[in-house]
Amino acid sequence: MLFEAKGSWAEAEKADLICEFQSILLLRVIHNRRVDMAKAQGDTSGAIEWLNKYLEIFMADNDAWRELAEIYVSLQIICASFHSSHLKMQGWERGAGATLACGTGACVVVVAAVLEGRAGRISFGLLGYVLEE
Repeated sequence: MLFEAKGSWAEAEKADLICEFQSILLLRVIHNRRVDMAKAQGDTSGAIEWLNKYLEIFMADNDAWRELAEIYVSLQIICASFHSSHLKMQGWERGAGATLACGTGACVVVVAAVLEGRAGRISFGLLGYVLEE
């Protein structure tokens, strides 16, 4: 606010950008810490929830997508198959059984396939649905 009071608008803008950047870095650290704490306490659903929230903001974080994929596969929440340019996935919800669709699971499978070099342009099949890029 000191820069604005002095009429130094360019400096005020730079200061705002620095504050915004620092806030983003802090948010990233907080989310990662919450994921780690949930995992350390054996709260897998909490870890998934925090990873989902984190990935809403930091969608380009390949490591976070990989971490989410590992959790899903370890819990056998999803089963995926890769066939050239077509991916298939079956979601499974504890207590409910097979599900018709799972948006997070679908994202995890697509990202995992792209990161592993198994897919570029893809079509993706869920029970009763086909998603195309």
